[in-house]
Amino acid sequence: MSKYYFFVSFAALFAFILPKESQGQITDPTNTESGIRGAPRVYKFSARTTALGNATVAGIHDLMAINMNPASLAFVKNLNAVQLNIYQNWNNNLMLENLAFPVFASPHHTLAAQIGIHNGGISAFNLLGTNPLPQPSITMYQLDLAYAYTIDGVLSLGIMNNISFAQNNNDSQAQYWTSFFTLGVLYSPSQSVSYGLTFRGLGR
Repeated sequence: MSKYYFFVSFAALFAFILPKESQGQITDPTNTESGIRGAPRVYKFSARTTALGNATVAGIHDLMAINMNPASLAFVKNLNAVQLNIYQNWNNNLMLENLAFPVFASPHHTLAAQIGIHNGGISAFNLLGTNPLPQPSITMYQLDLAYAYTIDGVLSLGIMNNISFAQNNNDSQAQYWTSFFTLGVLYSPSQSVSYGLTFRGLGR
């Protein structure tokens, strides 16, 4: 019974000290001419990446790490797994469902794909309160292809191409095709030590 009271007390204390607003690199802090800051971003990161503040450029733990560094694809242990990531940005009413799955793997070559669907979020369920910025109404479809080449099992070179189509649901003329590349290098001499470097958003 003492453990029960401990957990109840801990949960009550935790709920009491929760901040009214908590953000972890979810918005663009750049000021614009209109004075608006906090432009919404669309993420395709796993819970681990988000919890580490996106500091997983050298992450080798899950398939979704290819969004930070495509070279990590060569070090994913379980290439039979399919990962589904659902991201809800309550502050800007944005939602993204992303599915990542392996396509081909050999001792030196690894290929994976991602399919992403982005639509308006759940406006009635906003834990951060009313947002003074206009709520976007955007539909987006994305396809990512990631490839990694392994050298001696410790060094990997990776590239990922993102192709997306987006439209503003409030303006039928606002339709855009975009494409960009991500290049990455990852050196992992052991399972506990890894170094990564990535260049994201190239050519957009």
